[in-house]
Amino acid sequence: YQKNYEFLIKNFNEIIKIRNDSILIIQNYMRGTRNEKILTASLKQIQKYGNKDTSYEFLKLYLATPYSQELNLIALETIVATTFKEDPTNVMRTMLFIINKGEILPAIYAINFHIINNIGYNNQPILARLNKQENEEMKKLAIKYISYFNLKEGIPIIEQLENDPNPDIANSAKELLTKLK
Repeated sequence: YQKNYEFLIKNFNEIIKIRNDSILIIQNYMRGTRNEKILTASLKQIQKYGNKDTSYEFLKLYLATPYSQELNLIALETIVATTFKEDPTNVMRTMLFIINKGEILPAIYAINFHIINNIGYNNQPILARLNKQENEEMKKLAIKYISYFNLKEGIPIIEQLENDPNPDIANSAKELLTKLK
């Protein structure tokens, strides 16, 4: 069914693109549905054709908790695709909001975004989130993030991870701790 929704939304977008307001029409349609398959397909079209002016404020609605983490993640990816080049400040504020209050999947994306884009500030809120050690992926991300930015402030987190029941995490933490000290 996902492919059918994507096909329909994509073709709908192509048909109305001529009028230059296809994104606004898709967004109006999205307001009237909770169907996550339709919302996902619509977000993917906005990701391709939207921009900061037509999409940023609207997309923030889909970072809210009534939607699944998967949809939150696609909305965040769409915000980056449509807005980061034009307005990095607002995107970074959104990332910080997600790091502080977002669900796990979008928070992982936001922290990885900092690594991929070599954004070395916001360390304190990121370390606070990583300190929660919410799941295995977050623990691995803590090691990756602290290692990438060589953060001595992350030593307490790494010391905790040294005793993790997962031997891969514990060993990685031990190796990193020797590099940081």
